[in-house]
Amino acid sequence: MLEIIAHTLIHIVHSMGYAGIFVMAAIQSTFIPLGIEFTLVPAGYLIYQGHLSFPLVFLSSVAGSICGSLINYFIAARWGRKFLLRYQKLFMIDEKKLAKLESFFTRHGAFAVFIGRLMYGIRHYISFPAGLARMDLKKFCVFTAAGDALCVLFYLGLGYAAGGNETELHAALPIIKIAILALVVGAVFFYMRKHKIKKRRL
Repeated sequence: MLEIIAHTLIHIVHSMGYAGIFVMAAIQSTFIPLGIEFTLVPAGYLIYQGHLSFPLVFLSSVAGSICGSLINYFIAARWGRKFLLRYQKLFMIDEKKLAKLESFFTRHGAFAVFIGRLMYGIRHYISFPAGLARMDLKKFCVFTAAGDALCVLFYLGLGYAAGGNETELHAALPIIKIAILALVVGAVFFYMRKHKIKKRRL
């Protein structure tokens, strides 16, 4: 069963090409909760097989992720908080979750965008508080790209490392999430420690 799923994902990604990868990355960065790993892990496998180019897959994925994030950003910036909550079923976000995201963004600003792009379940929504706060667009794109680049490299690397064993593509997905969580915790720890040092100096 796992082999069938892995083979199907590989076939779909191969048939999409770079434009398809761009579109999927964009969709997966909006409020639609699709996992980016289901596109990038097979793409990494296809890079290993020589069917896709790493630079083109990487650029397509990061560019698509930025575009998808900008959709969320401009929805929030243009129509505001009331609009998001009025159509919360569409955006899959309630008042409690939005309040937590806004609080996290208020405390950490640009860093919240970077770290949020690495967190499963949050990467889809971190652009909303950035848009509500009308965060500087250039800074938003830079921090979004930085977080996405790490995420893309990780998933492509996993697919590439899977090599000739397609079953590993699906079986390793839980490990991916644990590894990313560890990365996020490490980044947060580093940030908080640096932040405390600055406060002491002041």
